[in-house]
Amino acid sequence: MARKPKPIQQAIQTAAARLAFWFIPLLPRWALLLLARGLSRFVYLVSGKLRRVGHANLQLVFGDKKSEKERREILRDVFQHFGIVVLDIFWFSRKPFERIERWVKFDPSAEVLFTEGPWVGITGHFGNWELLGQSIAAKGYPLASVAAPLSNPKVDELFIKLRQQTGQEILPQQGAMRGMVKCLRNKGRIALLLDQNTLPRNGGIFHEFFDRQVPISSAPAALALKNKAKVHFGFCLPQKDGTYHAYVRSSLDLSSGFDPREDITKVTRLMTEAMEFEIRENPGYWLWLYKRFKYLNVGEDPTRYPDYAREIKPREL
Repeated sequence: MARKPKPIQQAIQTAAARLAFWFIPLLPRWALLLLARGLSRFVYLVSGKLRRVGHANLQLVFGDKKSEKERREILRDVFQHFGIVVLDIFWFSRKPFERIERWVKFDPSAEVLFTEGPWVGITGHFGNWELLGQSIAAKGYPLASVAAPLSNPKVDELFIKLRQQTGQEILPQQGAMRGMVKCLRNKGRIALLLDQNTLPRNGGIFHEFFDRQVPISSAPAALALKNKAKVHFGFCLPQKDGTYHAYVRSSLDLSSGFDPREDITKVTRLMTEAMEFEIRENPGYWLWLYKRFKYLNVGEDPTRYPDYAREIKPREL
């Protein structure tokens, strides 16, 4: 977690968040989209560090399969997309049930989400993952997910309240495993992000992602296997008309044929491959600005990784 801001900084941040929660939801949909596009262009121009990380990641994954021009276009799409995602955090806070009904369109493939649990939903920093969880809960199928606390406690409280207003349960990161186990045992549903750097000391394992070893959480696979839960890979992508298209790309049935203790690595591989496929299919919707390839496993060749990568430290293992 980031360093806790000073009192004056907390006050300014809290006031800004409250203002955004008041003003942005008042905008008509067309105005919000226009604002998001304008802000994203500005952020793209001034965010040199983020652009460099994005270009490094795109070069690693696609290499010569995409030209420099194509990679720049993808990166511009990423900035624009996440500009909309950020503003929509505030916009959907007003009349959430009505707005979700109007603006989030579920594909027939998503019908598997509207069933009694237990199931584990897998997504990533791809599309609008925040809105996806809220939208499923708004349909009468509440689920639990984990959120890292923000450095400002008052702003964190505002966002937790937002995330839970349609019935979604937000579990604190500390002790989240216990809450997720309880949820699945009670035939509930949980949703988890798969594309974060989870260090081995925190339960992560090094596993291939786009042909590179990265630390990834083993919790999704372990939870699904232990509880014989189905796994659904769900995503929510913005459309040009301001709506969202929510869908499930594929599913895994772990009710039989898997060993809860022996197959964690195998299931993690299946999950990672599903995430890779989605990113390749729709590269403009993934957060390429994140240092996903930051940690080098012991013995890995640093020349195969971006220049921001570093060898993992013993205390991080």
